[in-house]
Amino acid sequence: MKARVELKLSVMLIAMAIVMSFSSAFAYTITPAGPSPNGYYSDSSLSSSGTSYYVGPFGGGGNYVCDDYYHSIDASGHTTYTVNVSTFPNLTYVKFGALGGESKLERYQEAAWLLLQMFAAPTKDNTTYTQFAIWSIFAPQFEDGLTLAAKANTINMILNAHNAVAGGFNSYGNIRIYTPTDGNVQEVMSVVPIPAGVWLLGTGLAGLVALRRRKSFRSAQGEQNV
Repeated sequence: MKARVELKLSVMLIAMAIVMSFSSAFAYTITPAGPSPNGYYSDSSLSSSGTSYYVGPFGGGGNYVCDDYYHSIDASGHTTYTVNVSTFPNLTYVKFGALGGESKLERYQEAAWLLLQMFAAPTKDNTTYTQFAIWSIFAPQFEDGLTLAAKANTINMILNAHNAVAGGFNSYGNIRIYTPTDGNVQEVMSVVPIPAGVWLLGTGLAGLVALRRRKSFRSAQGEQNV
């Protein structure tokens, strides 16, 4: 019983450490800088107007991916933006709200799920359609500028995201949303690694629990052998 209590306490401490490492919302600055190795220009044949879009992450220390098709951001590395950083489920400062029967939280959860798929398989096709889907979640009119085939692929991506969220997917702990304080600047999202300190804390606590359980087991064996 004592070992179980210690295990529960350790799990609670790990959870608290992770929550503390990802504050729900705070002020920050970002300096976007150029394309990322996993960023691409979409094929102009996917657009009915022959437009080629930059899709996927861009650099500057955060592998930022834009979710805001309506606005632009200077990614030359010469402009620093003050932003509010949001993490799930506290989305007080994000740019977009509810739309079409979906809550603000649901829309951002779907975009976050797509972002994770983009980073999991950073091929040009996957990056292109996950980016198109993220834009379309917040700017449905974007789809109207695509060819029928590209629009169908984009809608299929959105449906996959919707089904994942509706099915209970809830692993958003390493997603951050950067919303510029200037409303005319593009909002971006990123996937950040869990800080090494959190992993070390979790590993240390788990080791302590294992050691304590081993000692308890040996003590119990000693009592039985008496």
